Amino acid sequence: PVFDVDIRDWMRLGPAAALSYRRVAEGHEPGALTVELLDPALAYRNPGDAASAARAIKPLSALRMRRGYRTAAGIETVDTPNYYITTATLSEGQGAGHLRIQATDAYGLLALWRPVESIQWYGRSVAWLLEEVCGRVGLRVAIEGAPGLEDTLPHFSLHPHQSALTAVQALLRLGRAVARPAPDDSLCVLAYPPPQEAPPQIGAAGEVREAAYGCARYPYTHARIASEAHDAYAEAECVAASQAMGQRFSYVLEDNRVASEEMAAGIATHILGLAALYGRADQATIPLRPDVEIWDAVTLLADEAAIPAGA
Repeated sequence: PVFDVDIRDWMRLGPAAALSYRRVAEGHEPGALTVELLDPALAYRNPGDAASAARAIKPLSALRMRRGYRTAAGIETVDTPNYYITTATLSEGQGAGHLRIQATDAYGLLALWRPVESIQWYGRSVAWLLEEVCGRVGLRVAIEGAPGLEDTLPHFSLHPHQSALTAVQALLRLGRAVARPAPDDSLCVLAYPPPQEAPPQIGAAGEVREAAYGCARYPYTHARIASEAHDAYAEAECVAASQAMGQRFSYVLEDNRVASEEMAAGIATHILGLAALYGRADQATIPLRPDVEIWDAVTLLADEAAIPAGA
């Protein structure tokens, strides 16, 4: 990322209208964005070349999509989080060009970074550690709730064989939180389960074009968390799910960074809460809703069924 505003302005390309795009996001794993642009004037020749008009199109340059509608009230759009270019290719033919850009999100950026030597931290809060690790790749952290982030960890380390993403995933688990990339080069950290608010309804106006509703196997119905260093131990189980499937599926975590039984119990409950999200196999095709992001709860409505709110 480039932090100097003047340099950013000089390197900016666009805005440009996308021919098509595909955006994929899932939990705390790297997301992907593929954008295709028509280039009839061949202005995007030699992406990344300092002498080219396409000099900004180079690895790890930031890319942002603006999605929305043109309505009677004007242009109503919502920006996606920043994506970071991994590849850019230009194909030419019949006097015109076709530019294809592939990019990854904040999680993908974190997955790229590894320390050159082991780093040790002592007596720091989960929130402080998240800010420290994300700062290594130029990301800020915006915290919304999640009281577990104030817990202090006696010791936390990051080694050369581990990525910054590995550290962030562990810290979110220890803090009993979830996170999603935000449009301002930050990682927005949220409590999960989210506060009890009325979720937006999708389908009340008949906008569900195609849907499939069903059940799925829970990845875990039982969680066991242990820390030998701090003599902490906790278990939690969704008994109804275990009985329904006739089998207990266990998640076992032995982590000496878990500093108390209270933390262990909170992590076990958090793990089962996330596992419950996979107990449904609902799918819906709807018109663009740029206001809804990953981890938002929604209620899907159909003509003869109402699907409970989920994330």
